[in-house]
Amino acid sequence: MIGVRATAHALADRIAPGAVVLLYHRVADLDFDPQLLAVKPANFAAQLDWLQSVATLVPLQELARRRGSGRGLVAITFDDGYADNLYEAKPQLVRRGIPATVFVSSGYCASGHEFWWDELERIVLRPYGVQRYRALIAALGKASAGERERTLEQLRASASSPAAARPSHRPMTPQEVRELQSDGITVGAHTVSHPRLSALDAEAQEREIGESQRELERMTGTPVRTFAYPFGGRGDYTRASVASARAHFDVACSNFPATVRARTSRFELPRFLVRDWSAAELQSRIGRLLRS
Repeated sequence: MIGVRATAHALADRIAPGAVVLLYHRVADLDFDPQLLAVKPANFAAQLDWLQSVATLVPLQELARRRGSGRGLVAITFDDGYADNLYEAKPQLVRRGIPATVFVSSGYCASGHEFWWDELERIVLRPYGVQRYRALIAALGKASAGERERTLEQLRASASSPAAARPSHRPMTPQEVRELQSDGITVGAHTVSHPRLSALDAEAQEREIGESQRELERMTGTPVRTFAYPFGGRGDYTRASVASARAHFDVACSNFPATVRARTSRFELPRFLVRDWSAAELQSRIGRLLRS
């Protein structure tokens, strides 16, 4: 019977009305987007307009506090810290008075480099094809920050590729992170180097999580109280990750689809990943979850 009840609860979390956390990455009009991270500005605007018409859009921490009575609540989040979060997403959010949380991988802000998966797209995918690209994505996703950077240095040298980020793919600078945090937009932590935490030991996980908080607090001049696990699937972080998040933050987000309910842990809030959809497509995917 315990197994039946657990299955029933899991199914209810996926399909029943409740609070919803949305996960975006980018708002940009790209000619090539193999990771499907970007939502075009026009689609983002239409999605926001629809959400405002059917839901109560609240800050992430408020949604976490109200998760016992959270039907119809929606919180918007972004992962990684692309510059277009400031220049494309924020103006649309502020214009509508919609709050959001942007989880930033702090180590990229001062590096001048692209996120590692974007560098692989630039150096490997187009010249060498999808098979090598996928193999490297899988390998570097499990690598330490040092191992990943050494591999990227070798790839840059072999391809005579510049280390500087493309304007279309660059992370925010520290100054831009500081500018982002205003008018209802909150900065959260997303580790230093965006590793798969489950591939690291507990000590390395703590460094990634704790140092990201400290670096972002130095950038913004304010406390950083929210966190998102990189990649965020159930196999991408561990109990040690959750323990570290609890020690540093008030709320932590995962990346698997479910509604937020009274029994949902504040340190594993599920999120629905949003792609480059029309408002109608977004409605077809999550509309039933917002009905009381």
